[in-house]
Amino acid sequence: MMIQETKCSEESLRKLGDKIWKGSMIIGSDLNGAVGGMGIWWNPREVCPNNFFATKHSISAEFHIIGTRLRGCISNVYGPF
Repeated sequence: MMIQETKCSEESLRKLGDKIWKGSMIIGSDLNGAVGGMGIWWNPREVCPNNFFATKHSISAEFHIIGTRLRGCISNVYGPF
């Protein structure tokens, strides 16, 4: 799951994830002024992400679905005005 414009730090996103989705994992981009606060949430029993890349305007990761040959890439981009 991708989230953006949370205006949260990565640590805040982790705490929120623990409350909303037990057992989930998250990687995020920290808030920098009014920019950032994006994250990628996943279920570690079903998805194995790697090669994370985050900037203040984007976050990406490669992944594979555990138990399959399915692989992919997920990206979220924030385009400010």
